[in-house]
Amino acid sequence: MGRKNQFGESADLGQSGIEERDMKKMGLLSILILGFGFVSYALVQGGRVDGAEVRRLIEVLRIDPGDVVADVGAGDGRFAVALSPSVGESGQIYATEVDTNDLKKIRSRVEREGVTNVTVVQGDQNDTGLPDACCDAILLRRVYHHFQNPQLMQDELRAALRADGRLLVIDFGTHRRWSRPSGIPESREGHGISKEMLVSEMKLSGFELVDDAKWTNGDYALVFRVTVH
Repeated sequence: MGRKNQFGESADLGQSGIEERDMKKMGLLSILILGFGFVSYALVQGGRVDGAEVRRLIEVLRIDPGDVVADVGAGDGRFAVALSPSVGESGQIYATEVDTNDLKKIRSRVEREGVTNVTVVQGDQNDTGLPDACCDAILLRRVYHHFQNPQLMQDELRAALRADGRLLVIDFGTHRRWSRPSGIPESREGHGISKEMLVSEMKLSGFELVDDAKWTNGDYALVFRVTVH
């Protein structure tokens, strides 16, 4: 298994021992762009991010140059760094975390790879740390089911989104045999959260579902926006 983010989920999609060894020797960020601007793969020091997933994130979140995007619960920051070219020099990526060790990892990665458009933000279980109306898009990748106070975090996420901003929640259904994360609501019956429960909670907090995207590894991917009254 690869590294885990603050919420205990792996963000590493796997790689061979040879690739890992060679990347450590290289000690740099290398992004290969193939024809038509598609990201084929992104090699980030200390791990490999699947370029197909990065491309899909950009597509589903409709990220354009100049956009401001937040990766909430960014772990060691590899997805935040991989997404940074998509917003360009005029855009901004916020990488938020609550764990101090992960925050150090993100800052080290950003400095090591010379990324200038990623801002590291410390939050907590009740506060994303994001400014109001700052984001065109927000990513929660295997993070939501670890929220101890979902309603408070939903309020924070809603406040951080700009008008017509998109919130992508990638998560997985409940695994009753897995250890139950500490502090989560009693309504959770195991590790993870059903798609139906997540949608219900988001709707009650003023979001509407705009897309149910296909994803990989048994995950589901739901796109929300703030409900317009």
